[in-house]
Amino acid sequence: MSRYRLKTFFRLLAIASSVALTLFSIFWLFTRLPNPKGIYHLALSPDGKQIAFVGSQYGKRSLFLIDSDATGMNDSNSYFKASEIISLAWSPTSQDLLAAVLEEEEETENDYQVYSVKVNSSKSPRILADGKLVAWTADQKVVVALTRGTKTEIHLVSPNKSTKLKLLEIEGSIENLSCSSKANYIAFTAQRNDAPDYFVISDVYIINAKTAEKVKKLENASNPVWSPDGEMIVYYYNDGLYVLNINTSTSVKVAEVSAKNYNHGLNALAWSPNGQFIAYSATNCSSIENKHTCSSDIHLLSLKMPLKSVHLTPGRSPSWSPDSKSILFVLNDRISAVEVDNLHALKIKRIF
Repeated sequence: MSRYRLKTFFRLLAIASSVALTLFSIFWLFTRLPNPKGIYHLALSPDGKQIAFVGSQYGKRSLFLIDSDATGMNDSNSYFKASEIISLAWSPTSQDLLAAVLEEEEETENDYQVYSVKVNSSKSPRILADGKLVAWTADQKVVVALTRGTKTEIHLVSPNKSTKLKLLEIEGSIENLSCSSKANYIAFTAQRNDAPDYFVISDVYIINAKTAEKVKKLENASNPVWSPDGEMIVYYYNDGLYVLNINTSTSVKVAEVSAKNYNHGLNALAWSPNGQFIAYSATNCSSIENKHTCSSDIHLLSLKMPLKSVHLTPGRSPSWSPDSKSILFVLNDRISAVEVDNLHALKIKRIF
């Protein structure tokens, strides 16, 4: 073999090796970086700097944390490989994140455990308590709902000492657990055990976390969400949205959510931090030739008089930015954000 041919051979060999190494690096990076399929339980931190969400990966559910500009996505910011993860709750300081985790598929609702994730820390998540639903009180305590057979217990937990106090026990399961920003009121949806087959009937309860007394019961209602000042809640009742003033115990209908257009009703509510708007998503499902499909739309309601509600964008799981100028949401299993001005969508951009 001539010297020229030998040089050409080694040159081509070096190029082939370089290409192979590059392809291997891309493959390694692709398989190492989290690549969740499906996004659930979206939650923006109170300071607006981080996004928490649950995604499916390799047949398991994981909790992911990314910066609000979609940076910082790596293995160190993903937690758990579980059967199910629900009920994400940011602390008011944005330093701690709680998640209810079901480790194995064969486990039941009684086996959920609440983990505490310390944000921007190398510490591993720690188990705080047993429970399926979690929320933070105004004084940095944690409310945990725990299923026990046909009953649900609600406990008040100190996150540092992990001590807990049982507040009350209620028949049936509960959903939509949330706390007011003052006075330590708790609101939740309780499903009735005595409902006829194939029917879900629920009531909204408002509880004083200090005395465990029932402050208010709203029959046939669901999805309570507190206003930023902690003095009102918005809830779903009889195909409409209502706002209850806790101080006066008066309710006012603020929007129509038609069962004709959204046969699966309301699935998420979010009150803007400035208190002037409510974003909500509703779902409609249909079956054509044995093919079942569902779609969700996000609407924006202005609480300024006169009351007005507009369709904003397709999507679900709305979450407000701290300045009330944009809404984070999920569409086609991707996270996007829409900038809003009054009742107008200005610009939609994909985040992740």
